[in-house]
Amino acid sequence: MLLIALLVTLSFNLDYIELRLDYKRLLNALKVGKDGIKILIWLGSGSVLFQDLSCVANNTLERGKITGFYDMLALDWLGLVSLGRNSKVKVDGTLDFKGIGDELGLKFIEEKKADLLLENSNFNVFEYKGYFFAKLHIRKTERYEVFYLFCRENNSFEAKELKWAQLYIEKSYDLVLTNNELIQSNNYISNVFDSTDSLILVFDSQLNIVTHNKALGDLNKLYEQQDTLSLSTINLENEKEFEDSLNQVLSRDEKVSLGSVNVTKGKQKRKYSFSLSPFKNSKEQVVGVVAVGSDITKLQMINHELEQLSNYGLMGQIALGLSHDVKNPLSNIRSCAHLVGKPNIEAIQRVELVSIIQQEVDRINQIIEEMMSFNVISKESDFKFLDLNKILLNCKHIIERQKLFKQIEIKGDLEEYLPPFEGQKSDMQQLFLNIMLNAMQSIEDHGVITIKSRFLKEHDQIEISISDTGKGMLKEELDNIGTPYYTTKPRGTGLGLYTAKRIARKYDAKLDIQSIVEKGTTCCIYFSCI
Repeated sequence: MLLIALLVTLSFNLDYIELRLDYKRLLNALKVGKDGIKILIWLGSGSVLFQDLSCVANNTLERGKITGFYDMLALDWLGLVSLGRNSKVKVDGTLDFKGIGDELGLKFIEEKKADLLLENSNFNVFEYKGYFFAKLHIRKTERYEVFYLFCRENNSFEAKELKWAQLYIEKSYDLVLTNNELIQSNNYISNVFDSTDSLILVFDSQLNIVTHNKALGDLNKLYEQQDTLSLSTINLENEKEFEDSLNQVLSRDEKVSLGSVNVTKGKQKRKYSFSLSPFKNSKEQVVGVVAVGSDITKLQMINHELEQLSNYGLMGQIALGLSHDVKNPLSNIRSCAHLVGKPNIEAIQRVELVSIIQQEVDRINQIIEEMMSFNVISKESDFKFLDLNKILLNCKHIIERQKLFKQIEIKGDLEEYLPPFEGQKSDMQQLFLNIMLNAMQSIEDHGVITIKSRFLKEHDQIEISISDTGKGMLKEELDNIGTPYYTTKPRGTGLGLYTAKRIARKYDAKLDIQSIVEKGTTCCIYFSCI
């Protein structure tokens, strides 16, 4: 019989959590002191009865005492019982109000367990040795049934008092299940809350941090020592701007996005993007702000590296056109120099040849100066009001040198007046050149590239369109345009249109690309003038 106790199932009251213990864990449990788990093994005819006085059972019993439930029923003794279909009985907890002792209840259960299993109603009354026992159902499964066993001496139970007692038990059990679901939901949310790498903060209306996840500790190891958590806890470089954004969310009930916020982490500076959303109470009143911050330092480093690669590719293509433009005058200079060196050449011819050499040198100098002017513009990083038409003409002039042996006509159709646009020259030139070079490369032998600019007054937008009569793209190719390293060209880098899209996003501009196979592609950029 002792071997039966070596593998034992503990039932924890209403929750009925089953835990299989091997003999080593059982021995360890038995070594726990008075305040721990107490297991009483009682051997009966072919069955094992044991009592688990766990903290959960005690809490349930205490709940009934606090509410006065047991006093209203004038109970002398009660037990929480689990009865299995295999006739195994588990008494999870008992309360003895009149000194009857647990042995009477245990013997009753052992002798009447068959009757207890056969009864189908929610509550049943039994008389046993001058005592009245009432079984009140808690829950039932295919393997076991859990119930209360109430006991009174010389005083039977009336149906009406058992009815409301059964109702109380059912509602209490529903409350336990609801509480368990809430606890599990809270634990689940808490685990998700703390496991994410993103920084999650909840501010009250006074801009104090009232809730946060563990990611805050990665930013400030000393935050646990602070009595009140505030904006200074996050170590923001520009705290005033962040504070203004929080107040904007509170006052206007609107979401705010902060693309790049410098945060000090130890001795390092990190870049975070923040999304600020209003936090509302049950009356839909804004009472705080939820801030979710993501570390974008690595992402910005990757974007910077991709931009550098794109710049190298762009300059390489421009250099290719430059070499072609320089090669022709160099050939003329070589031929003229060869003729000048002949002894029998006349003086007039020698002067003409020297003049041609000077003209070709001037031509080379002009080409190099144009390329150098492009390089100067590319280094200008200050935001200023720009003439987009002027930048487009400059790009058109540069792109004309990239035709090489192709028969390509480049047309300009620029609106006379465009409102000034605030931005960086380097960004605009890189944006337009990447699209124009892409158009040039899509034309195999001959075709037309058209560059247009328009002011859409009704939308207060500037429209720049660059179209070509090249081979066009399939829909699946068009869907992947702008993905880093994706290219449809044998020698393409896949970074040109990626860079163009990134720059367009920087200015909240819309980049729309339409393409038809064997007819061509049109790229339209819409800049807001507001």
